[in-house]
Amino acid sequence: MADNGVVVLLFVVGVVAIVIEMFIPGMIIGLMGFGLCCASVFVAFQSGNPQLGWGLTVVGLLLAPVLVVLWFKIVKSYFALNASEEGYTASKKDDPDLLGAEGVSVSKLRPSGVARFGEKRIDVMADGEMIDQGKRIKVVKVEGNRILVRSVRA
Repeated sequence: MADNGVVVLLFVVGVVAIVIEMFIPGMIIGLMGFGLCCASVFVAFQSGNPQLGWGLTVVGLLLAPVLVVLWFKIVKSYFALNASEEGYTASKKDDPDLLGAEGVSVSKLRPSGVARFGEKRIDVMADGEMIDQGKRIKVVKVEGNRILVRSVRA
């Protein structure tokens, strides 16, 4: 026959293991804690103390929603990403000044690469064909930060 103090200690260790599982996810500690809680209730009933067994069962059933609320309210916010969009600027939208502009490919465009338009170096994408380095190119389409270019035939 098990001592009542040992049965209660077994139950408390199980609950502590479940709480630890909230902060260190992996399911092993939580499952062990659940197993300890169930074992403590089983041992309480088997040791001839049904009042303790029912008491631990009721405490476990009342503690379950508390742990769920604890998880969703406190622990989830502890792990949540707290980034804000303040100071963030999206990429530059359509730049109509570039449409039709001519420049030179600084790198091979297969299909993307870098081109120079005047003093500006801009990431561009070849429209349909690879373009060698140093070739004359022309902007044929601007879609947000995607700039499509074609080779200029002399």
